[in-house]
Amino acid sequence: MIEKMRIVKNFLLLFFLILCSCTHAQEVITENWENAIKELPESNDPTPAELWLKDKLEKSKHFEKYVNSNGIETFVLKTHLTKQQSTMYFTTPGITSDGRYMWFWLQEDNKNSLALVDFENDEVVRYADMEIAESSSVVDTITGDVYWVEPRGSQRHTTDFYKLYKRSPGDDATISVINKIPHFVDNCKPPRQVATHLMFSADHKNFCFDSGHYYANNKTYLGVVPLDGSPIELWTTLDRRYNHAQMNPKYNDVMLAVQDYFYDYQGQYGEVGSKIPIENRMWIIYSDGEAKPVFPVGNDIYHEWWDSTGDILWYIDKKGNYGGKGVCRVPYDYKNRSFGNPELIWANSLGHAECDSRSLYLVADHGHKTFETSNSVRVSFFNIATGKEVDIVTSMPYPGWNADPHPHFALQDKIICFTFSKTEGSTVGITFTSTLRELTK
Repeated sequence: MIEKMRIVKNFLLLFFLILCSCTHAQEVITENWENAIKELPESNDPTPAELWLKDKLEKSKHFEKYVNSNGIETFVLKTHLTKQQSTMYFTTPGITSDGRYMWFWLQEDNKNSLALVDFENDEVVRYADMEIAESSSVVDTITGDVYWVEPRGSQRHTTDFYKLYKRSPGDDATISVINKIPHFVDNCKPPRQVATHLMFSADHKNFCFDSGHYYANNKTYLGVVPLDGSPIELWTTLDRRYNHAQMNPKYNDVMLAVQDYFYDYQGQYGEVGSKIPIENRMWIIYSDGEAKPVFPVGNDIYHEWWDSTGDILWYIDKKGNYGGKGVCRVPYDYKNRSFGNPELIWANSLGHAECDSRSLYLVADHGHKTFETSNSVRVSFFNIATGKEVDIVTSMPYPGWNADPHPHFALQDKIICFTFSKTEGSTVGITFTSTLRELTK
């Protein structure tokens, strides 16, 4: 059976290469191709998109090669549009499935904006008219379109909504408003966040939002905003601050939201202006308004994500109360709205982590809260089956802002993207996983 699947895979690769010989990869890659890759047996054989991108990186005037002490190579974006530039958040890859385009963040003068790498034409373009609300942007990896929420501002809100924008790659592309997210609270300061980071629903018809208003009323408004311009759906309103909402990749009526600390300007939980700690971190929000905690109590958990099946929730357990100290996972029962027993997968002191689409490997950055004091940032790769680990970058300086690496898999798991930090700032790093997989067999 495995041999038959290998023959099928080789046929698909040959077919793909023939197509690529007569047109750009962007024009032939499809969602069906991306899904077909996931259905094939695990293989370290290179894909056409992987070979194409590696060739472009080797020849690019905008990238240079960094070689770690163990020989692992990372392609680093050396063209700096700002001192601080970074990859998208670890749950939302910025590179397209064919490797043609990569969107990344810029931060300057307390403003966030977007820039684009066009690997086909070896261009890096900054779009000054694309200022975004914090980390709200998300990329459609099939089309290359990027979506984001307008900045929330710093003064009292004067409109009733925030605009949701879309732009396609290319110099002739225009920005369009595809929907609006209400402000929810009248005549007050802007919310702490409108959407921490937009994420597609399973059917690609909606984005989640987690509008937090602890400045005004200590409440968070959670729901979805349709891409077709239809009115938003408010699923529930919760007391306290919740953020990092993530749509389930399998079930359209489910999202994860996490409780975060906040400053109580209402005096509801303590003295006015006092910092209120997390009470219970992970919550599952349903479209019918129900909100259920994953664990009875869980305030020492952070940096959570769904796996590609939507039936496993991953997280980092800081103190070992729910699985063990390190990266853990817990099975999700959609029908009964419940969770099984947590399991420790990678025992380590980690900051952010992510698994590949088959949950065979993990990538993570280490230390997190020690970055600023130790000035040493590390990114590692982990083989779940063998328990072997290899560094991608053993030591990087911390540039002094929220430039955590946030490593994540992309390009059908053939690359890892992360924020590469230097003494003079931060930028984007790309590491191919083929060598990492071989070294951890």
